[in-house]
Amino acid sequence: MLVVGGDGPGQRGAGAGAVGQGQAAARGQRREQPGHNRAGAEGITAAGTDKNGRTRTRVLPGVGIAPWLQRTMGLRIREALGVRRSDFRQRADGTRYLHLCWQASENGRELEPLRHRTAGDFRDVPVPDLIWDMVQELADGPLCPGPNGTPYLPYSTAGNRFGRMLDYLGISGVHTHSLRRQFASEALDASPRELANISQVLGHDRIETTLRFYIHPSANAEQRIGAMMNARWTSKPAPASNQA
Repeated sequence: MLVVGGDGPGQRGAGAGAVGQGQAAARGQRREQPGHNRAGAEGITAAGTDKNGRTRTRVLPGVGIAPWLQRTMGLRIREALGVRRSDFRQRADGTRYLHLCWQASENGRELEPLRHRTAGDFRDVPVPDLIWDMVQELADGPLCPGPNGTPYLPYSTAGNRFGRMLDYLGISGVHTHSLRRQFASEALDASPRELANISQVLGHDRIETTLRFYIHPSANAEQRIGAMMNARWTSKPAPASNQA
Protein backbone atom coordinates (compact mmCIF):
# COMPACT_ATOMS: atom_id res chain seq x y z
CA MET A 1 0.00 0.00 0.00
CA LEU A 2 1.08 3.57 -0.69
CA VAL A 3 0.87 5.65 2.49
CA VAL A 4 -0.38 9.21 2.02
CA GLY A 5 -0.39 11.80 4.79
CA GLY A 6 -2.89 14.61 5.28
CA ASP A 7 -6.59 14.84 4.68
CA GLY A 8 -6.99 18.00 2.58
CA PRO A 9 -6.64 18.46 -1.17
CA GLY A 10 -3.53 20.57 -0.67
CA GLN A 11 -1.85 17.82 1.35
CA ARG A 12 -2.13 15.03 -1.18
CA GLY A 13 0.91 15.76 -3.30
CA ALA A 14 2.58 12.41 -2.60
CA GLY A 15 -0.45 10.43 -3.64
CA ALA A 16 -1.19 12.59 -6.66
CA GLY A 17 2.34 12.01 -7.90
CA ALA A 18 1.97 8.27 -7.45
CA VAL A 19 -1.16 8.20 -9.56
CA GLY A 20 0.54 10.23 -12.26
CA GLN A 21 -0.65 7.72 -14.83
CA GLY A 22 -4.20 8.97 -14.33
CA GLN A 23 -3.15 12.57 -14.76
CA ALA A 24 -1.05 11.73 -17.80
CA ALA A 25 -4.02 9.99 -19.40
CA ALA A 26 -6.14 13.09 -18.83
CA ARG A 27 -3.53 15.64 -19.91
CA GLY A 28 -1.70 13.76 -22.63
CA GLN A 29 1.65 13.78 -20.83
CA ARG A 30 4.20 11.29 -22.12
CA ARG A 31 6.99 10.75 -19.63
CA GLU A 32 6.17 8.79 -16.52
CA GLN A 33 8.15 7.10 -13.78
CA PRO A 34 7.56 3.48 -12.67
CA GLY A 35 6.12 4.74 -9.36
CA HIS A 36 3.26 6.47 -11.16
CA ASN A 37 1.17 3.29 -11.23
CA ARG A 38 1.83 2.27 -7.62
CA ALA A 39 -1.34 3.76 -6.19
CA GLY A 40 -3.58 2.21 -8.84
CA ALA A 41 -1.97 -1.19 -8.33
CA GLU A 42 -1.28 -1.32 -4.59
CA GLY A 43 -3.90 1.04 -3.27
CA ILE A 44 -3.59 3.89 -0.77
CA THR A 45 -3.47 4.03 3.01
CA ALA A 46 -4.42 7.63 3.78
CA ALA A 47 -3.54 8.92 7.26
CA GLY A 48 -5.31 12.06 8.46
CA THR A 49 -7.26 13.62 11.30
CA ASP A 50 -10.95 14.19 11.83
CA LYS A 51 -12.59 17.43 12.99
CA ASN A 52 -11.84 16.51 16.61
CA GLY A 53 -8.14 16.10 15.92
CA ARG A 54 -8.18 12.32 16.23
CA THR A 55 -6.01 10.29 13.87
CA ARG A 56 -7.90 8.34 11.25
CA THR A 57 -6.62 5.88 8.66
CA ARG A 58 -8.50 5.21 5.46
CA VAL A 59 -7.60 2.23 3.28
CA LEU A 60 -8.35 2.39 -0.45
CA PRO A 61 -7.60 -1.04 -2.01
CA GLY A 62 -5.81 -1.17 -5.35
CA VAL A 63 -6.49 -3.06 -8.58
CA GLY A 64 -3.34 -5.18 -8.71
CA ILE A 65 -1.23 -5.33 -11.86
CA ALA A 66 -4.21 -4.50 -14.12
CA PRO A 67 -3.42 -0.73 -14.47
CA TRP A 68 0.13 -1.59 -15.53
CA LEU A 69 -1.11 -4.00 -18.21
CA GLN A 70 -3.52 -1.41 -19.57
CA ARG A 71 -1.06 1.47 -19.56
CA THR A 72 2.01 -0.33 -20.95
CA MET A 73 0.39 -2.99 -23.19
CA GLY A 74 -3.00 -1.56 -24.14
CA LEU A 75 -5.19 -4.29 -22.63
CA ARG A 76 -8.89 -3.81 -21.97
CA ILE A 77 -9.77 -3.85 -18.27
CA ARG A 78 -11.38 -7.31 -18.25
CA GLU A 79 -8.52 -8.71 -20.31
CA ALA A 80 -6.11 -7.39 -17.68
CA LEU A 81 -8.21 -8.77 -14.83
CA GLY A 82 -8.23 -12.25 -16.40
CA VAL A 83 -4.48 -12.58 -16.96
CA ARG A 84 -2.67 -15.50 -15.31
CA ARG A 85 1.04 -15.80 -14.67
CA SER A 86 1.29 -18.75 -17.07
CA ASP A 87 0.03 -16.51 -19.90
CA PHE A 88 3.42 -14.75 -19.96
CA ARG A 89 5.73 -16.70 -22.23
CA GLN A 90 9.11 -16.50 -23.93
CA ARG A 91 10.08 -17.82 -27.36
CA ALA A 92 13.35 -19.53 -28.23
CA ASP A 93 14.72 -16.28 -29.66
CA GLY A 94 14.12 -14.50 -26.34
CA THR A 95 10.96 -12.63 -27.41
CA ARG A 96 8.63 -12.16 -24.45
CA TYR A 97 4.90 -12.00 -25.01
CA LEU A 98 1.51 -12.35 -23.37
CA HIS A 99 -0.55 -15.17 -24.86
CA LEU A 100 -3.98 -13.63 -24.39
CA CYS A 101 -6.83 -16.11 -24.84
CA TRP A 102 -9.46 -15.05 -22.32
CA GLN A 103 -10.89 -12.17 -20.34
CA ALA A 104 -12.47 -12.25 -16.90
CA SER A 105 -16.24 -12.39 -16.70
CA GLU A 106 -17.95 -9.34 -15.20
CA ASN A 107 -18.55 -11.15 -11.91
CA GLY A 108 -14.99 -12.50 -11.76
CA ARG A 109 -16.09 -16.11 -11.40
CA GLU A 110 -14.78 -17.44 -14.71
CA LEU A 111 -13.01 -16.70 -17.96
CA GLU A 112 -14.75 -16.05 -21.25
CA PRO A 113 -13.64 -15.45 -24.86
CA LEU A 114 -12.05 -12.15 -25.75
CA ARG A 115 -14.23 -9.37 -27.11
CA HIS A 116 -15.12 -9.87 -30.79
CA ARG A 117 -13.61 -13.38 -30.58
CA THR A 118 -14.77 -16.94 -30.08
CA ALA A 119 -13.36 -19.62 -27.75
CA GLY A 120 -9.91 -20.64 -28.94
CA ASP A 121 -9.06 -17.30 -30.55
CA PHE A 122 -6.12 -15.42 -29.11
CA ARG A 123 -3.67 -12.59 -29.68
CA ASP A 124 -0.05 -12.32 -28.60
CA VAL A 125 0.95 -8.99 -27.07
CA PRO A 126 4.60 -7.90 -26.65
CA VAL A 127 5.65 -7.57 -23.01
CA PRO A 128 7.92 -4.70 -21.86
CA ASP A 129 10.86 -5.74 -19.69
CA LEU A 130 9.39 -3.74 -16.80
CA ILE A 131 6.22 -5.84 -16.81
CA TRP A 132 8.08 -9.11 -17.33
CA ASP A 133 10.18 -8.45 -14.23
CA MET A 134 7.09 -7.55 -12.19
CA VAL A 135 5.31 -10.75 -13.18
CA GLN A 136 8.26 -12.94 -12.18
CA GLU A 137 7.78 -11.76 -8.59
CA LEU A 138 4.10 -12.72 -8.50
CA ALA A 139 2.56 -16.03 -7.47
CA ASP A 140 1.21 -18.54 -9.99
CA GLY A 141 -2.44 -18.33 -10.98
CA PRO A 142 -4.64 -15.25 -11.58
CA LEU A 143 -2.73 -12.01 -11.11
CA CYS A 144 -5.80 -10.03 -9.98
CA PRO A 145 -7.77 -12.34 -7.67
CA GLY A 146 -11.09 -11.24 -6.25
CA PRO A 147 -11.57 -10.19 -2.60
CA ASN A 148 -14.36 -12.65 -1.75
CA GLY A 149 -13.07 -15.93 -3.09
CA THR A 150 -13.71 -15.26 -6.79
CA PRO A 151 -10.74 -16.25 -8.99
CA TYR A 152 -10.68 -12.84 -10.66
CA LEU A 153 -11.40 -9.31 -9.51
CA PRO A 154 -14.96 -8.41 -10.63
CA TYR A 155 -15.24 -5.66 -13.23
CA SER A 156 -17.38 -3.41 -11.01
CA THR A 157 -15.02 -3.82 -8.06
CA ALA A 158 -12.02 -2.81 -10.18
CA GLY A 159 -13.81 0.24 -11.54
CA ASN A 160 -15.03 1.33 -8.11
CA ARG A 161 -11.61 0.96 -6.51
CA PHE A 162 -9.93 2.92 -9.28
CA GLY A 163 -12.58 5.62 -9.13
CA ARG A 164 -12.40 6.03 -5.34
CA MET A 165 -8.64 6.51 -5.44
CA LEU A 166 -8.89 9.15 -8.16
CA ASP A 167 -11.70 10.91 -6.29
CA TYR A 168 -9.60 11.03 -3.13
CA LEU A 169 -6.64 12.42 -5.06
CA GLY A 170 -8.76 15.03 -6.81
CA ILE A 171 -8.28 13.64 -10.32
CA SER A 172 -11.31 13.85 -12.62
CA GLY A 173 -12.14 12.80 -16.15
CA VAL A 174 -10.14 9.56 -15.93
CA HIS A 175 -11.24 5.92 -15.77
CA THR A 176 -9.54 2.57 -16.33
CA HIS A 177 -10.04 2.71 -20.11
CA SER A 178 -8.08 5.98 -20.17
CA LEU A 179 -4.92 3.93 -19.60
CA ARG A 180 -5.53 1.84 -22.72
CA ARG A 181 -6.34 4.95 -24.74
CA GLN A 182 -3.14 6.64 -23.64
CA PHE A 183 -1.12 3.59 -24.71
CA ALA A 184 -2.79 3.54 -28.13
CA SER A 185 -2.47 7.30 -28.70
CA GLU A 186 1.22 7.35 -27.82
CA ALA A 187 1.99 4.27 -29.92
CA LEU A 188 0.26 5.73 -32.97
CA ASP A 189 1.84 9.14 -32.48
CA ALA A 190 5.30 7.61 -32.26
CA SER A 191 4.87 5.09 -35.09
CA PRO A 192 1.91 5.96 -37.35
CA ARG A 193 3.13 3.55 -40.04
CA GLU A 194 2.56 0.73 -37.55
CA LEU A 195 -1.19 1.37 -37.57
CA ALA A 196 -2.10 -2.16 -38.68
CA ASN A 197 0.18 -3.78 -36.09
CA ILE A 198 -0.98 -1.51 -33.29
CA SER A 199 -4.60 -2.29 -34.20
CA GLN A 200 -3.79 -5.98 -33.90
CA VAL A 201 -2.13 -5.52 -30.50
CA LEU A 202 -5.21 -3.63 -29.29
CA GLY A 203 -7.46 -6.49 -30.39
CA HIS A 204 -9.65 -4.44 -32.71
CA ASP A 205 -11.65 -6.55 -35.14
CA ARG A 206 -11.14 -3.95 -37.89
CA ILE A 207 -8.47 -1.38 -38.55
CA GLU A 208 -11.26 1.17 -39.09
CA THR A 209 -12.01 0.94 -35.37
CA THR A 210 -8.50 2.08 -34.54
CA LEU A 211 -8.77 4.93 -37.02
CA ARG A 212 -12.14 6.07 -35.69
CA PHE A 213 -11.22 6.12 -32.00
CA TYR A 214 -7.51 6.92 -31.92
CA ILE A 215 -6.61 8.97 -35.00
CA HIS A 216 -7.52 12.65 -34.59
CA PRO A 217 -6.16 15.95 -35.91
CA SER A 218 -3.58 17.37 -33.50
CA ALA A 219 -3.74 20.87 -32.04
CA ASN A 220 -0.63 21.90 -34.00
CA ALA A 221 -1.58 20.10 -37.21
CA GLU A 222 -0.76 23.06 -39.48
CA GLN A 223 2.74 23.45 -38.04
CA ARG A 224 3.47 19.72 -38.19
CA ILE A 225 2.31 19.36 -41.79
CA GLY A 226 4.23 22.49 -42.76
CA ALA A 227 7.41 21.10 -41.19
CA MET A 228 6.90 17.84 -43.05
CA MET A 229 6.53 19.68 -46.36
CA ASN A 230 9.65 21.74 -45.74
CA ALA A 231 11.61 18.65 -44.79
CA ARG A 232 10.54 16.96 -48.03
CA TRP A 233 11.14 19.93 -50.33
CA THR A 234 14.40 21.33 -49.04
CA SER A 235 15.81 22.88 -52.25
CA LYS A 236 14.47 25.20 -54.91
CA PRO A 237 13.81 23.75 -58.35
CA ALA A 238 16.41 24.52 -60.99
CA PRO A 239 15.50 27.49 -63.24
CA ALA A 240 13.94 26.64 -66.56
CA SER A 241 16.31 26.70 -69.52
CA ASN A 242 15.74 29.21 -72.35
CA GLN A 243 17.42 26.94 -74.90
CA ALA A 244 15.20 25.33 -77.49
